[in-house]
Amino acid sequence: MTADSVSLAEVEPRLYRGLTMAMAPLEAQRRLEELQAFVKSTMKKDEDYGTIPGTDKPTLYQPGAQKLAELYGFSHKFITIEEVKDWERGFFFFYFRCVLTTRADGSFVGEGIGNCNSKESKYAGRWVPASELPKGASKESLQCKVGSRWVFRNEIPEGMDIKTLQTQERTSKKNGSKYNVFKVVDEVFLVPNPDPYSLVNTITKMASKRAYIHAVIAATRSSGLFNQDIEDLPKEAFGQVEGTRPWEAGEEDDADVADPNAEHARLLLERADTAKTREEVLLVVKDLAASNVAPAVYPGLYARVFARRAEFATTTEEMSGIMREIGAAHLPKAQADSLRKPCRVALDRINAAAKKAPVETAKSPAETAKTSPEACHSCGGELGASAVAVKVSGVEYKICSSCDQAGGA
Repeated sequence: MTADSVSLAEVEPRLYRGLTMAMAPLEAQRRLEELQAFVKSTMKKDEDYGTIPGTDKPTLYQPGAQKLAELYGFSHKFITIEEVKDWERGFFFFYFRCVLTTRADGSFVGEGIGNCNSKESKYAGRWVPASELPKGASKESLQCKVGSRWVFRNEIPEGMDIKTLQTQERTSKKNGSKYNVFKVVDEVFLVPNPDPYSLVNTITKMASKRAYIHAVIAATRSSGLFNQDIEDLPKEAFGQVEGTRPWEAGEEDDADVADPNAEHARLLLERADTAKTREEVLLVVKDLAASNVAPAVYPGLYARVFARRAEFATTTEEMSGIMREIGAAHLPKAQADSLRKPCRVALDRINAAAKKAPVETAKSPAETAKTSPEACHSCGGELGASAVAVKVSGVEYKICSSCDQAGGA
């Protein structure tokens, strides 16, 4: 046998003998039932997975993927397939492969891919109403369309009747409180992102998250139970031009998307805590009312400001106004209950001060005359130049000429 013949033998394909099952059908069914039981008993809807309107099965979120990986004992690592970081043009692209292995012996169990770039609609720019356009921006130079968005009560544009707006109740991811948002329809303008460089970390994490979820679904053979990446599609794919979709709330936390009002809320809370005078507290109240910091999102801040207002209140009328505002803010029960004590203490303090204050009563003319020698003993008025001295029971009094003519002493 020549070297050539050996080489040909080595590359000659083997005879195909058909597919062979890696496990018995009953074992495959048992594993699937175990997975379904775990999803039903342990994984939480809207936290580990969520149902997207218009889709036939739930979408797996990152927390849910992490629970499945923990259940099966997976370890993971990311491999960069492609990466673009153009700091001059502000374009960034990351493409990762996520490889899953077992913690027990490091055996390969599956992999997934995912990518993200700064030109995706959610990162390239944002649709805003005319009232939120940057200073100096020209409407004529921006892309415009009629869009819908969900806003808080204090963000409803002037001239819109709140009774005609669609309302939606939502649940805060931070404290579980309920709050309402209102759907407004008006012209919106596409404002390019002025700072794509601050999104590099966000885009990197989003690409890795997509690769990780893809790998977990592939390794656990759970594609029959879950979709993936549907929550990352643009709003237009669901018939919504603008506004936050219910399943987006909290999902972007995985990508370190910051709340634009968080820093302002922190500073207001710090000012409320350190205020030493009534005037300083009222200035915090004024700045809070002019901000976009909503009580539904920051109930703790509002509760603290209400408590400081009560601390410096001076009248029962002022306290009545504060308590009406507390009711109108619709704070969660925990925050609302926490305000009962400071309000009660403030009312007790105000009522106690009112009882201790001297009550001024009208003095009789005689009493006035005793404290003021120049006053008429009869009417309490000024004596004047024509005062008359009279004696009553041996005591001399002075009365004015008018009282003398009227015969009064």
